[in-house]
Amino acid sequence: MTVRRRLSKVLPKIDPKEYPDEQSALQALTDMFRHEKLTAEGIATELVAWVDTQKLTGGKSQHLVFVIDEMGTFIGDSNERIGELNSLAEMVGNKGKGKVWLVVTSQQDLEKVVDRTNFQPTLVGRLNARFELKPHLISDEINKVVSERILKKRPAEESGLRTLFATHEGHIAELGDIKASRRLAAHHRTLVH
Repeated sequence: MTVRRRLSKVLPKIDPKEYPDEQSALQALTDMFRHEKLTAEGIATELVAWVDTQKLTGGKSQHLVFVIDEMGTFIGDSNERIGELNSLAEMVGNKGKGKVWLVVTSQQDLEKVVDRTNFQPTLVGRLNARFELKPHLISDEINKVVSERILKKRPAEESGLRTLFATHEGHIAELGDIKASRRLAAHHRTLVH
């Protein structure tokens, strides 16, 4: 509520055509935050409309990748949330016609996430069919990913990083061992932060 009040004061200054005064800005914000006004169809329509307003680049139309991270957390143990996800996937497919891609991440397979909700099997099948591609990511190459993609982003800093690692290699190994039980000393905390 505090943020909405502040925004209602700022929006008329930023976009007076759309929000002529504080009251209209506050009403628009209230409407946006009212959950019952959010529907799968409305969200899909907005996403497709946004894609349609984008300019062609190199003669190719734009696409939008819409990511729902940690689907299992979103669903929890709610049948209603699975239904919402199913509706959103259906609407994005129907309205987007390939312009909008819906990507969902999860720590577990969709079936395992759904198991805890006692959801009807036929509806689970429908939801499963909405996500045709299901790549399974494994942690086999995690060391390579961390070293190549994260730590070597700045080649100029590599030698300094190697020196730092050589100095603290033992402490890093100790911190990286999730099976170890230990009390972190002050120099460990500094290194972690």
